[in-house]
Amino acid sequence: MWLGVKSYVKFLLCFFDYLVWGFGERPIRSLFFSFGLILLSSSVYFYSEGSVTYGELVNSIYFSIVTFVTLGYGDIYQKQPWLQIYSSLQAFSGMVLMGFFLAGYASKSKQY
Repeated sequence: MWLGVKSYVKFLLCFFDYLVWGFGERPIRSLFFSFGLILLSSSVYFYSEGSVTYGELVNSIYFSIVTFVTLGYGDIYQKQPWLQIYSSLQAFSGMVLMGFFLAGYASKSKQY
């Protein structure tokens, strides 16, 4: 039972690595994945009725970008608990994806 679950989790992690940054060989994938996450998150903020940026496209995109790059200006912040958790997960994902991009780019630009 545990061996099957462990194998399945390992497969999902390998698939995620391939999808997001191509095992370091294609760092541009993480950049496109980042843009997709920013657009997806801005649509969540735009369409959620409890969001402070509900119905405001520019503010939703702005909040999503500021959260993704973990600037956190503080001029806009979510008040609904589930949106606060979503925002923090987006910030964590932003740190991870930027790390993937930089690591992949650094490994591709080495001169051997």
